[in-house]
Amino acid sequence: MLLLRKYKKKSEMMFMSPFRISFFGHRDVEDLRYVEARLEKFFVHMCRRYSDVECLLGRSGEFDMCVARMLRTVRRRYDARGCLLLLVLPYKVRDMEALEQYYDEVFIPETVEGTHDKRAISARNRWMIEQSDLVVVFVNKSTGGAYQAMQYAVACGKRMINLAETDDGCVEHNA
Repeated sequence: MLLLRKYKKKSEMMFMSPFRISFFGHRDVEDLRYVEARLEKFFVHMCRRYSDVECLLGRSGEFDMCVARMLRTVRRRYDARGCLLLLVLPYKVRDMEALEQYYDEVFIPETVEGTHDKRAISARNRWMIEQSDLVVVFVNKSTGGAYQAMQYAVACGKRMINLAETDDGCVEHNA
């Protein structure tokens, strides 16, 4: 399920795809203030550069929650209404109504539905990367799902930023 927005241009209706960014990071974050500062700088940069952005993320740990919190903060501070926060779930969860109140969209990709729970997160992560124009990671160790997602993004040739490596939070790496 991808969202397409309608734009009017010179009296004709056309569809434009938003700029899509996927986020992956380790479950535990040692220095949240450091990560928040990097994310804030990144979101300000992206919201100024693109008028229509979809941020795809999971909900598996501190990094994901930090991404969601910082995007909501930047949207409020800088009136960046074109930056949407999309929660991509690997399977149904109990608190769907609460999640729908917090995120702009909550969904399970069709290609992931019905996947066994043990494989659903990896399948969801691959789907997110495949849909993205840019992949942002906070990976500082070579283990875990965030590292695997980063490796898959590299294999797919995706543009990528590792916030654990860059000083300014805006440097893109071509895979």
